[in-house]
Amino acid sequence: MGTTLRLGRFTPFISGEGDNYPMYFVNWFEAAEFANRRSARSGLTPAYAISGTNVRWNRGASGYRLPTEAEWEFAARGGTVCRGYFWYSGSHAAEDVAWHVGNSGRSAQPVGMLRPNVLGIYDMSGNVMEWVWDWLGDLPADGQATDLEGAPSGESRVLRGGNWRISPSAARTTSRSRDAPSVQWGNDGFRLVRP
Repeated sequence: MGTTLRLGRFTPFISGEGDNYPMYFVNWFEAAEFANRRSARSGLTPAYAISGTNVRWNRGASGYRLPTEAEWEFAARGGTVCRGYFWYSGSHAAEDVAWHVGNSGRSAQPVGMLRPNVLGIYDMSGNVMEWVWDWLGDLPADGQATDLEGAPSGESRVLRGGNWRISPSAARTTSRSRDAPSVQWGNDGFRLVRP
């Protein structure tokens, strides 16, 4: 059910390995760097200018990047295609679409094993939490997001989607988590988007 890997003083628990598993144990900076490398490999303009822990987003770039929190939630809810609102990405029943503490077998699972949402996107609820571009900030009290870029700065970046280690309620499309961008856990991953 996983192996233990020793990295200095840190011993992560590896839970699910292989080409079909989501990437995890990734901090926010590593996700941004991966986006740039994938962009360069594809002949696209990298989305980020990275200097140490200073990361600036070039909004005119053609390359891969982390979604904003608003983009992530829009996709998780099924965009404008979805007629109605589901608690999870594609269903009211977590077991249909989300790996969580009750059905994961205490491990990340291969991607695409449960139902996709109406847009055909898999695993936006459960399995691994996904880093997004945004700093943690307050959401509008009326629930209407008008600023698609989130807070301009902060101490924590936002993670969305829940994960295999926690309860189904934390995998709802409205659930948010946060962590320092330098932190990496065995349930933190990412998903890339392009303009």
